[in-house]
Amino acid sequence: MKVSQNSIVIIVNWSNEVKDDIIDLVGYLMGRHKDKVFFTLKPTVITTIVKDVKRQLVIPPSSLILTNPYSDELKSLLSTWTKSITSVLVIAEDVWVEAKPIVISNHVNVNGTCNTLEAILKKLNIKLIKEIDHDGSCLLICSNSSIDLLTYLSKEINKRHIAFLTGIKGIDLTRIRGQLHSLWRHHPIFYGLDLWGKELDVEVAVIGNIEKLRLLSKPLLFIDGTPILLELPFNNSIIFTVSPEVLDEVLLLKTLLYVC
Repeated sequence: MKVSQNSIVIIVNWSNEVKDDIIDLVGYLMGRHKDKVFFTLKPTVITTIVKDVKRQLVIPPSSLILTNPYSDELKSLLSTWTKSITSVLVIAEDVWVEAKPIVISNHVNVNGTCNTLEAILKKLNIKLIKEIDHDGSCLLICSNSSIDLLTYLSKEINKRHIAFLTGIKGIDLTRIRGQLHSLWRHHPIFYGLDLWGKELDVEVAVIGNIEKLRLLSKPLLFIDGTPILLELPFNNSIIFTVSPEVLDEVLLLKTLLYVC
């Protein structure tokens, strides 16, 4: 997408230690500027002005771009979120950026129980719909869902969705313990998070024998050698093999922004 001169880049501090401040910031941007806020997917070189001199800087993935023209009033508002904003830059020349709207869906269809994610969605003022087969939204498959493995693999997998496979009927579970690691640390979901080396003792869905998932998905996050987060590149959906309760809230928030 083309981003015009005088648009604003917000580089976010995605630390889980300031999660409430981050959610508040994203909620404000969605409430006041929803159609003009974008989530960057790749590092991008922009031209900005630093101390009255034009300079080129690289903005990281998962930065937020606000296409509203910069103003002193907006600068004052953004200064409220000192914990969650690392820096605010004004674009000095038009630039092409790989980004998506901060939220594509006007509502999220929730199947099952996702207390943490539902609380985040409510803070962001995103409508929750608890209807099976509701079209036109981002699907969230959670604990105790009504969806079985066959239905998921034949139907729901083709929708834009976030799935916690531990909540799907007919899938085997096992318990593992180990440290988080990834070869994709600059993926928009992971960039800026402090996950690496964190030890978890969790129940995971067994997916090694599910051929369709092995063929269609790209594992991104592991506990030792076991994948716990996978992406479906054909529709940018995300699959977790663990329950949401064991994951950092900021990781869940970024997953929502990336998929929905």
